[in-house]
Amino acid sequence: MANEPYTYSPFLGREIRLLEIEPSLNDDAPLRGSLHTVHLDDQRVVFSALSYLGGDPDFSYNVTIDNCDISITRNAFHALRDLRTSLQSKHIQFKYIWIDGLCIDQSNLEERGKQGRLMRDIYSKAEVVIIWLDQDIDPNSPAIEAM
Repeated sequence: MANEPYTYSPFLGREIRLLEIEPSLNDDAPLRGSLHTVHLDDQRVVFSALSYLGGDPDFSYNVTIDNCDISITRNAFHALRDLRTSLQSKHIQFKYIWIDGLCIDQSNLEERGKQGRLMRDIYSKAEVVIIWLDQDIDPNSPAIEAM
């Protein structure tokens, strides 16, 4: 049985949401976690930011947040799943992660616009920025080899 859709709470000022994802070494385990609203200018807030290729805008993958479902794109889903597995297997600890496809209500154009204007500050404030490329990208392509 599917969970109810997630209901985003509105932001006040320079607030953002951060994902706390449940750990798992199993790629097939459902993605589960919680969203926490924090003030971007709070110096005590420590988080990583995940940048990924947007890809196909089909929102057909679900993440369970606080026992409710949020639909995200294929690339956002695979980025989170791969990140969760690789960080857990290497015993790297991270508490909070910011990912636009989940931490911003994608169905709310006003929120997307306001949060979009904060992205520079979000990426600057992040302790670590993780760049995830689509799993279908050829690792031998000239662009990848140039990195």
